[in-house]
Parts: sequence; structure tokens; C-alpha cells
Amino acid sequence: MGRLRGERELCVVLDGSDLRKPHAQAMEHPQRVKRLDGPGLVNGYRTLTAIGMGRDGRRGLLYHTLFSSHAPDFVSEPEETRAAIRAVGVARVPLVAGGTEVTDIRDSGFDDVAVWAEVWNQGHRLVCRLHHRDRLVRPAPGAPICRLADLAPTLRPLAAVKILAS
Repeated sequence: MGRLRGERELCVVLDGSDLRKPHAQAMEHPQRVKRLDGPGLVNGYRTLTAIGMGRDGRRGLLYHTLFSSHAPDFVSEPEETRAAIRAVGVARVPLVAGGTEVTDIRDSGFDDVAVWAEVWNQGHRLVCRLHHRDRLVRPAPGAPICRLADLAPTLRPLAAVKILAS
């Protein structure tokens, strides 16, 4: 976190992935996750990692957790995600107090109103790749609920991504 002090703008990427341990037998509570090569499942865990990125290229690890749906205290993956967002929010309080503006970036796996609410409740901007454009949302406090797709004409582009062939 100290590496990000002084940043005026901070992008926070939260990403989930599978940690595969196909031959693990002594590890506690493994769950089944997708194989890397081909169909089927192997023993493993889910992870959530949050990385903060400043405009000048500085990066810092803000959060990392490993969890299993088979652990006795597991509630749900959406709850793990919301807990991660809350923990990241607490971790970046000193940055925000210093005037840092935060934009949270999520992939379509986090296309969920409850996840978005965790970000918005912290007062941060959100960029999310959408999967469900028919989702009902409230665009602002007190505004009427509408379909997300209906808001598209009012959105303004913040960035463009160009994929380069390697």
C-alpha cells in the first residue's frame, strides 16, 4: 500500500481465478475447479486478488485470499467478493483521505448489482465489462429503476482498448 501513496488517481482491479492442485491430498477442503487443459475438473481453490495501479505505473497488492466452497465457514462466492471489496476499501482509506480518486475495474464475472453497490457505497467510480445488459439498475439515488441497456446512450467513453496481435 505504501508504494501507492501520493497517487492522484488509482485504478483497482479485482480478479478471481482458480488455483489448481490436481494432486493435492493433504490440503484442507479443496474444491473442484476447471482443468487448464481440456474438459474436466481437478482439486483446487478459488482466489481473489486486488491490485492497485497508479498513473505513473506504480502497483501494489491491496488484497489476496484463497477460499474453497468446501470449507466449513464458506457462505458463498458473492459474499467472498463483497468481503474482498470491503477489505480493499478499508486498506485504501489513507489514500482516499489524501485526495486519491479511485476507479474500480471489474470483469464480467463481477457483473452483479450487489458487487457494484459495495463499490458505490465507498464513493468510487466503477468500470465493469457487462454480461447481463438486461439487468435492472437505479442509476442514481432516488432515480427510477431502469434496464441497464437503456442507459447506454447516456454513457460516455472513458477509454478504448486495442488488442495487438502478437
